[in-house]
Amino acid sequence: MNSDPIPLILTQAHQELARIDWIWQAHGLTTPAGPPLSHHLAAAATLCEGWDETQGPALIAQESQALGQVIASTALADAWTALREALPGPDNGVAAVAPDLLGEAVALVTLQNLPDSGAATLCRLARTHRPAVTRAVGRACQDFPGHDQRTLLVWLKTLLADAPDLEALIGLSDALPQTAAGFDDIAVDIIQAVLHRCDDGPVRDVASLKVRMLNTLSNRLGALGRHEEALGAATKAVEFSRFLGRPGPDAGAPGRIGALDTLSSRLDEIRCQEWALAAGPETATLPQSPAARNPDAFSYKLAFSLRVLADQCDRHGDMGQAVDASREAVEALAPVFTRLPTIFAARMRVTIKKYQDHCARAGVAVDDRLLEPILAQLTALPETEEGLSPPR
Repeated sequence: MNSDPIPLILTQAHQELARIDWIWQAHGLTTPAGPPLSHHLAAAATLCEGWDETQGPALIAQESQALGQVIASTALADAWTALREALPGPDNGVAAVAPDLLGEAVALVTLQNLPDSGAATLCRLARTHRPAVTRAVGRACQDFPGHDQRTLLVWLKTLLADAPDLEALIGLSDALPQTAAGFDDIAVDIIQAVLHRCDDGPVRDVASLKVRMLNTLSNRLGALGRHEEALGAATKAVEFSRFLGRPGPDAGAPGRIGALDTLSSRLDEIRCQEWALAAGPETATLPQSPAARNPDAFSYKLAFSLRVLADQCDRHGDMGQAVDASREAVEALAPVFTRLPTIFAARMRVTIKKYQDHCARAGVAVDDRLLEPILAQLTALPETEEGLSPPR
């Protein structure tokens, strides 16, 4: 027994189109030998998530002319009435073919046979219904990844090339399924286009967007096996997450933890020895609201992740970022160490040693004002074996 529902859905799509065309002809409208206009209009209205009464007749005229099946102005009212009868919508409008899965199938089987696979149709419809068209294409990629992927890729590339602004590009990126085989390459292109547009604005105004997009880009590149590029995107996400707020129980902290978590995954993929093995479990177990639920655990794990980042920056020769990250690690751990010095003494020694090492390698002085009170507190405590032998 075949468990794949797609062949059945495609059969139902053809039946639905035949039903729509029967109503079309019942209103005295002709169906030429070429691609039936009734089918095309049903697909177009579905991609737009429906048409309302104010715009429907104009869109029928637009699409009929583009298809070379011009409807006379005197027959536009009949065409609108037929389409509305076939797909009745609210407020005398035309609805999309429902459910969504059937509507997506109707759009695919209708537009895939056009010479451009429907690219020009999408451009025209996006002028008035871009968010809806983008969502519909995204759903089709989710539901039909193995069916006519060529047509879906044409649609995605069309919407990417036709995107007029940053908002349109973000909508296209967000519409794509997070896991759908075959779309990671185009997803990378879309995210890179978003990041390119971001560069036109002030960094602080777009930091949150950049962190989100870089995290997504890192995941997409990782899925493609491009692990070094994925690691670079994850590292950049952590860099931009600095603009979201200082580490601690403020609004920026969860975004920073998310960026560090992505970095941990990339380190694991390229087998960065101790870093990945340690950072993965640490960041994977972070609660959704770490600062609110357990501030001490949050500070400890954030410090650990920052040390991982500092080591990674050191390995790639970015000593300035290594120093900054290792200093932030000391700052993140300092409050909890001050409250619970015996418990966190060994980890604080490791963190300070890392900071001192990175400063020495970068040829910059350590921040004595930061370290003096911590070192003074440490001198009163026994130095443990763990503290003397930090993981390298």
